[in-house]
Amino acid sequence: PSFPLTAAAAGQRVRIVRGGHVDASKLTFLGERALVPGRVLEVTEVCALDGVVTVEDEDGESHVLGESLARSIFVRSPA
Repeated sequence: PSFPLTAAAAGQRVRIVRGGHVDASKLTFLGERALVPGRVLEVTEVCALDGVVTVEDEDGESHVLGESLARSIFVRSPA
């Protein structure tokens, strides 16, 4: 079962499974950062105040994602 990235907790490892309703500019943004299905991320911070989610990818790169973008990325445990 997948869930939006905004529902993940800090310290949780997740695998991107799909994007929800994402427009072309968001797809480009995610693609340029290799935040694509199959990619494993570690959630490093979830800001309850504004919904911003910070993740670290497999290469150690940190990405700060706004709430609407993070809500449109569906993830699951990286089994």
